[in-house]
Amino acid sequence: SEEPSADKEPSAGKEPSAGKEPSAGKEPSAGKEPSAGKEPSAGKEPSGSA
Repeated sequence: SEEPSADKEPSAGKEPSAGKEPSAGKEPSAGKEPSAGKEPSAGKEPSGSA
């Protein structure tokens, strides 16, 4: 009964990280940088002809 650790640090209720940083809705990288249409390297350098 000297160290009541269970009552001392209630971490589960102290830091609700799941509701604090919703990363999934914050940065939609898939729609932000469409690299496939930005740099068409296949048509820029025709190495097969050179």
